Amino acid sequence: MERENHFLVVLKIGNYEKERAIAARKIPMNRVNDLGQREGYWRDSLGEGITHELYYKGGKKDGLFKCFSRNDLFVLGEYTADNMSGTWYVFGDEGELVYTLDSIELNKDSIYTGYCRIFCKYKCHSIDYYPSGAVKSEGYMVCDEDFMVDFWEIGEWKYYDESGNLIKTKDYGDRRTP
Repeated sequence: MERENHFLVVLKIGNYEKERAIAARKIPMNRVNDLGQREGYWRDSLGEGITHELYYKGGKKDGLFKCFSRNDLFVLGEYTADNMSGTWYVFGDEGELVYTLDSIELNKDSIYTGYCRIFCKYKCHSIDYYPSGAVKSEGYMVCDEDFMVDFWEIGEWKYYDESGNLIKTKDYGDRRTP
């Protein structure tokens, strides 16, 4: 099952509009291989203006991942063999960097949240930013792929004012015991 997209560039010359296919490229996307697994470039519309663009190899996420909210880039990251990898970037409504995730690794330990024990797939370093671009806070957390909703701070976190001065630290511990 293959869907083709064509890109068309519209050139304006004075009051005269001329449509011209500059590089009428066909980009194969949303393909499956002989085993019925996702393969290559995929674009998924999730509703409410949310679109994911990502690459697959043999049914596993592998390569660049982009999430758009109403055509604005919201999240940029990478997958390797179906796991988050590299550095992930989350942007705000005005395109400003809100936070990053890096040093992503598979988490080996369950954590106690205060009322139950859970297991999160990833452990990573997070940096939150002020709209000015200054670092707001940083530390490690555990999370799943829905890291914007479900995450738990672990270890020592540092909090800064907008001038970059350390204003407090908080140790969340390893959260392995109640």
